[in-house]
Amino acid sequence: MVDAADTARITAVAVNRYGEETRTGVTFTGCNNNITVAVDPQRVNLEAPDRAIVVGNTLGPSCVTISGGGFSEEVGVAVVAADLVVTAAPDVLRAGETGEVVVTTVDAVGPFARTDVTYSSDDDAVVAVTDDMGSISTSESGAANITATWTGEAGVTRQVTHGIGVVANVPVGVSSNSVNVIITVFGEGIGVADITGTVTTSEGDLAFGPADVTVNDPGE
Repeated sequence: MVDAADTARITAVAVNRYGEETRTGVTFTGCNNNITVAVDPQRVNLEAPDRAIVVGNTLGPSCVTISGGGFSEEVGVAVVAADLVVTAAPDVLRAGETGEVVVTTVDAVGPFARTDVTYSSDDDAVVAVTDDMGSISTSESGAANITATWTGEAGVTRQVTHGIGVVANVPVGVSSNSVNVIITVFGEGIGVADITGTVTTSEGDLAFGPADVTVNDPGE
C-alpha cells in the first residue's frame, strides 16, 4: 500500500529452488499508470537486496512485477488517499437552517467522488445528515460532530470530523421590550402603521412592527 503522492520501497532477491540467493539481478515493473516504479537511487550497485521506489500516482489498484533468474512474480499495490480534509462547511447554523459538508482527499488524483464518502452525525436531534452528498439539516440548538469516512482499496479508511453549532432560531431570553430602538421619522404622511423593521442582537434578529412602537412627539 502506498499513499497518493507518497513513496514506498520494495525489495527482492532471486533465489534457487533451495532458497539460496543466486545473486541474479532483479527488475521491477509497474502494472499500470496508477504507480511509477524506479530503481532506488540510494542503493549501491551489487548491494543486496535489489530495491525499487514505488510512487503512488492515482487512486486505485496496481501491482509490481518482479523478475529475476528466469522467474517473475506480481506483488499487489493499493494506492490510497493520504487523508481527508474539509473544504467547505458551516461552523454555526440557526435551528431550521440547512447546509452542506464538503470533503476531498489530500494529495490524491483519480477516481474520487463525493458519493464515495459516507457521512454521520453524533447527534441527529441537532444536526442530521440528509443525503449521501453531505447535506445536513438542523432541528434544535446544541452542537454536533459530522464525521466523513472514505474507504479505498484494501479496505483502507480515512476520516475527518467537523463540528457544527446550532443556535435557537427564536432568540432565547429576548422579548419585544428587551431592546429600545429610537426611530426618527421625517416627512408628512408617515404613520405608526408604516414602522416595521428588524433589530440585530447578540442572540439573533428581533423583528418589530406597529404594535411594538410607542410614539413620542417631540413637539409636545
